[in-house]
Amino acid sequence: GAVRRDTVADQIAALGPKGRKSLRPFGIRIARHWVYMQEILKPDAIRWRGLLWGLAMDAATLPPPPGPGRVSLEVMPGAPPGFYEAMGFHPFGALAVRADIAERIASKAWALGRKGAFKATAELMSLAGCGAGGMAAILKGLGYRGRKDKGGVTRFRRALKPKPKKQETG
Repeated sequence: GAVRRDTVADQIAALGPKGRKSLRPFGIRIARHWVYMQEILKPDAIRWRGLLWGLAMDAATLPPPPGPGRVSLEVMPGAPPGFYEAMGFHPFGALAVRADIAERIASKAWALGRKGAFKATAELMSLAGCGAGGMAAILKGLGYRGRKDKGGVTRFRRALKPKPKKQETG
């Protein structure tokens, strides 16, 4: 379904720009956070991948697949690790979001964040089909941190990456 880009960063780098471009006609999208193929994020393909993954992993029970048109779904307690990812969804706390939608949210959050701290907009929540709590978990998973302003509104900004520690010589 989809794979986190950071897990295949070496392979993407080895492709080079020409190699990455050669994947486009096949519908393979190398995005900011995920690598995915749009065609296999359709409802029938999602359902089959979930079922086949369950068979391959010899899973005793599986959560139900998302309904047609769903771009997010509740993560069921006790769901086998890797199940949602196999279907092209990424868990963000209690909510799993389809990879292409998570990419759209990441893109919009990045644009909003260019101007400084931003609040979770109705557009962002609508994209994911969730409320403010679900969006806070998604944004945290995408590398943002939220803080309440003086008015009690949570605003998000990109979390700073920790600086590498200098090695002491001696």
